[in-house]
Amino acid sequence: MSISNADILSAVKKTKPNKVCGSDNIPAFIIRDCITSFLSPLCHIYNLIILTSTFPKVWKTSRIIPVFKFDNRSHIHNYRPIALLSNYSKIFECIVSKAMYAHMLPMINVNQHGFVQGRSTTTNLMEFTQFVSSALDNRQQVDAVYTDLTKAFDTVHHCILLKKLKQYGFCDAMGDLMKSFMFSRYQFVECSGSKSDLFHAKSGVTQGSTLGPLLFLIYYNDDILQRCC
Repeated sequence: MSISNADILSAVKKTKPNKVCGSDNIPAFIIRDCITSFLSPLCHIYNLIILTSTFPKVWKTSRIIPVFKFDNRSHIHNYRPIALLSNYSKIFECIVSKAMYAHMLPMINVNQHGFVQGRSTTTNLMEFTQFVSSALDNRQQVDAVYTDLTKAFDTVHHCILLKKLKQYGFCDAMGDLMKSFMFSRYQFVECSGSKSDLFHAKSGVTQGSTLGPLLFLIYYNDDILQRCC
């Protein structure tokens, strides 16, 4: 796999030109507006990452912003953490994610609607409603089981995910790149101008990233995996 200037330009167009930035304090609109100046060095860096299967350490630190949800402001459980990543990292992830998704698409369970292009909670509800309606017309019983995966992104086991990547046919170089991408990631919380100490995230896929949802999908796509074994 190699990354071209056209790949970078396409990924940059998908970024939102807001003032949100990661630990490097570089907002997306700076990259969008100055992409012609960044294009050549970014292309060199991105291809160097692919060549060496090594993700830069400086891009593996997440800035966590707590956002208040409801109820008592003095309770930490009433806040939702928002992870802010380097925008350079997100552009790279967008390019890699596109290639990985194209490889995974034929193997994604047909019943999977989350994180799949052209599907959503709406298409899931439509199919389920149609299934129940047909069953009722034929006087059949329908049982539904609902499972709430608490902090699902945070509980992904890195070693198991790497094994699944290999099982799905990703090459060793891509596996090494994903290992470098997931391992040795750190986070810090920033609130009212104060920053916490760095925290080592030993499990999970990165929230707020472009690759995170796809890696989560691969991790839980077990039905197809079992048939491939």
